[in-house]
Amino acid sequence: MKRRVHALVIPLLLAALTSPAAAASTVVVSPTHMDGWAEDSTPPANVTFVNGPGTPPLGVGSARFQVDVTGATDAELRNGLYNGISLGAISSVNYWTWVTKNGGGLNNSCQAVYILLNVDRYNTGTVDDFLFFEPCYQNGTYSTLSYSGPVPNQCGSNPACVSFNTWQFWNAKIGGWWSADDSAGGPPLTTLSAYAAQYPMAVIRNGVGPTKGGVRLTAGFGGPTDWGQFDGNTDAFTIGIAGRRTVTYNFEPAGACQRGGGDGDFEDKDGHKHHAHFDKNSCDNGSGDVEDDDRDSGKHFQSTSVSSATFTSDLDGNTLTMVGMGLDDGLPVGFTMIAVDYGGLTPSVFTLTLTNGRSFTGALVNGILSVE
Repeated sequence: MKRRVHALVIPLLLAALTSPAAAASTVVVSPTHMDGWAEDSTPPANVTFVNGPGTPPLGVGSARFQVDVTGATDAELRNGLYNGISLGAISSVNYWTWVTKNGGGLNNSCQAVYILLNVDRYNTGTVDDFLFFEPCYQNGTYSTLSYSGPVPNQCGSNPACVSFNTWQFWNAKIGGWWSADDSAGGPPLTTLSAYAAQYPMAVIRNGVGPTKGGVRLTAGFGGPTDWGQFDGNTDAFTIGIAGRRTVTYNFEPAGACQRGGGDGDFEDKDGHKHHAHFDKNSCDNGSGDVEDDDRDSGKHFQSTSVSSATFTSDLDGNTLTMVGMGLDDGLPVGFTMIAVDYGGLTPSVFTLTLTNGRSFTGALVNGILSVE
């Protein structure tokens, strides 16, 4: 049977063919789909999801962090999915920042949204250190801890590092961090790799409570002259774990769409082959399509309606689950389709289960499958 290439699959296929980071995955985070993130701000500081500012590195929006005039409160997003991950296993961590206002409104401070990691140095189940990556300290001139090598200059000719009303990229994997235990509320610095070598058992550790994840994006915890009236944004926070996938979190305003699409050949553990197609955009209520051709039996399934579609993610992959009705060789059946995108780390998986007892689970051998 000749297959048509559907409108949603075309951009997903082009992205997979042209993107240098095709092995990574993107997760859309919005107020209605936090996907491992939770706000843990101290009022009146807060985090909101907004359009812009300017042209964000991904999508149309970003997460906006605002701190009150005292600067002592904190605006914070925390992710709890990385609990127990070894610091030595972090293969990449980077993000983008935008600063509209800081320094008590005088814009004379180098503060921007920073990364804060809860650390359990000896993997005992207790947070006993904190690591801070602050853009302010990335000009290559600050002292380092005895166990760390040099920290590169990521600020070019701007010794204050942070610029206003522009997006800036920060590579925290190679950058300088300060330790709440080993440093002094700031430099001397260490690289993440050097800290992991010094404390080889160190892991990320969540705090107690559903909003107390160990990976934190933060603004505040200071005073009126540095963090007072802070207003800034972050987007495209990326973290990679060795042996698992690299995830980029794309912060978007309410109503952001999630997409899943695939068209390719799949093979199960016994060598049975199917050709499957699916597409779903979360902004198109009630729409979506699932098709499946069994190469062995010649049977064909075609969905006729989709009653629900759920997007989820974890450290290993993004998953789309679609439920609805369709026709299996012309006879009405219910269906559940599950597509798992592992970000190129391992082959994506397609599962189709019909209420007449027919089912198939196979790994992608040719084609495209993307969920984001």
